[in-house]
Amino acid sequence: MIFQRQKDAFGFSLRSELFFISEPEAQTYVKGQIWAENFVPRAHWEARLPLGIDNYFHYDGIGVIGHHTHWDRCFDIVDCIKEVKKVQDYHMDGNGWWDVGYNFLIGEDGRIYEGRGFHIQGAHCSGWNTQTLGFTIMGSFISDLPNSRALNAAKQLMREMEKRGFIDERCWSFFGHRDKGNTTCPGDRLFEEFKEWKNFHREC
Repeated sequence: MIFQRQKDAFGFSLRSELFFISEPEAQTYVKGQIWAENFVPRAHWEARLPLGIDNYFHYDGIGVIGHHTHWDRCFDIVDCIKEVKKVQDYHMDGNGWWDVGYNFLIGEDGRIYEGRGFHIQGAHCSGWNTQTLGFTIMGSFISDLPNSRALNAAKQLMREMEKRGFIDERCWSFFGHRDKGNTTCPGDRLFEEFKEWKNFHREC
């Protein structure tokens, strides 16, 4: 693992982590690449270094799974960074995982926080991690919806996944976590909202 310095969208100097994946089609994995003004790379929220990398995510994803954290909501970058760190700590120290499980985390500040990112297989839905990317909206959405900034950021993220080829633009499906696991995630109200989104339960 090596490090490099780069500027983020706001002009901050960031330390980006570069990992080299030892697979036949080995490629350089760059963390912290800025692709949108509302994207917050790991270096910006001062993520803990992962303990390892399980799998490189290949360009054959069939879909996306949406979650909620069922914890606190956040509405500005300071509080959202606290929430992202809390999730990472829980996943690493509580679950014994090597990193935060989600590929991305979204706050009601409208920002998209990098978890494992586009390139690394998540740990967000048992049995489906090899085929899907997962995002979570931070908060508990059993009876309330996230605000429009968070919902729009989630849709923006899925468009970027499609644009980059991490999900098959010809046909991909969108699910709530409860569709693929024994859970109430992403909360009743958010799940009802997801039903109206592009490619929900699409058969490919």
